[in-house]
Amino acid sequence: MSVVWGGIAVLVLLSVLALARTLRRLVFVFAVVVGALLILHGRENPGEAAAAGAVMVAGLRLARPLQRILIRGLF
Repeated sequence: MSVVWGGIAVLVLLSVLALARTLRRLVFVFAVVVGALLILHGRENPGEAAAAGAVMVAGLRLARPLQRILIRGLF
């Protein structure tokens, strides 16, 4: 059964890599929209908005190295 799940994981990974450019654009648009919403939310609770913004920026900064690791391998 694990061989079947491994095959499914490989197919999903290959399909995601084929859509990498489109996914990158969608993530960018999502980040812009969330950033605008965090600016609006910052009027009510600035600490919470700043923390959420920091987490979002850290995730976006981590996306490129993770993509390189997935595509090229760890070594």
